[in-house]
Amino acid sequence: MYITLRYITLLLCFHNCVCLGQKGKFLVPLKGEAGRDFFIDSYFDHDTMSSIRDVFCGKRTYDGHSGTDFCISGFKAMDKGVDVLAAANGRVVDIVDGNFDRSKQRNKHGRGNYVAILHEDGMITYYLHLKTKSICCSVGDSVVAAQKIAQVGSSGDSWNPHLHFEVKDMKRKSLDPFSGSCADDTSHYWISQPKLNTNLTIIESGFVPYIPQLDSLQEGHNVTDTFELKHDSLVCFWAYLNGLNFHDKLQTKWMKRRVTYTTNTYLWRNARCHEYYWSWIKMPSTKGVWHVEFSVNDVLLSTKKFYLK
Repeated sequence: MYITLRYITLLLCFHNCVCLGQKGKFLVPLKGEAGRDFFIDSYFDHDTMSSIRDVFCGKRTYDGHSGTDFCISGFKAMDKGVDVLAAANGRVVDIVDGNFDRSKQRNKHGRGNYVAILHEDGMITYYLHLKTKSICCSVGDSVVAAQKIAQVGSSGDSWNPHLHFEVKDMKRKSLDPFSGSCADDTSHYWISQPKLNTNLTIIESGFVPYIPQLDSLQEGHNVTDTFELKHDSLVCFWAYLNGLNFHDKLQTKWMKRRVTYTTNTYLWRNARCHEYYWSWIKMPSTKGVWHVEFSVNDVLLSTKKFYLK
């Protein structure tokens, strides 16, 4: 009997060690295509001091960040519904729901609505900031990889709709599922690790007839491409961007018949790579078709029309 129990114990230990060290454990926990339906905004912070360092030795993180933030295009996408998926087979061990899910600023409300799943090897995955009443599993449920468990929201400590995905090991220490040159562990835990995307992408852009607050753009208030000289006092161009870097030069050139009316230039001083930018001019006096050329570091990214009546 002693030999049998010892043999079983060794088998269990071997099984757990293999599972914890193996590659290819997790699926990406969001439905859709990376770079189109969602974007990785912040990685795990590997710097233990006051500075920041992501897994690729870059700055796409913030101090003390213990997970990975998958952002979606905004509140319109959240309202339509973006599914959160179980990253691997497991059992639901904790759920919080019912919290306000339209937060637009960093706050002290922590995880917000979330789901926690315990996996066979003792790891736990956490899915944070979920949409209220979207959770479609219960504590004690067994779930399989890629099963829908909720939808992306903006509850808790959240400035925009996103999923904070976090992995904890058997000792409940947070670990980074990515591998990279600045990782503490050379192995990764993805079946197919999402690639680092350094391309600058315009997620959305447009015009509004006012100097906006962030909330106005997030909610899409009064987006238009047509302005009236009698009623509107200014034209504002805005863009929702992913892939910005500190000290990028953002430039908006306002043009009529290919003649430059004025140029606005701004040096990006925000550490976030995923953010809104806007620029405006007082209403010109000439009716007709106008163009805005938007560039970053002198590379033209977009040409957009608006109309003055």
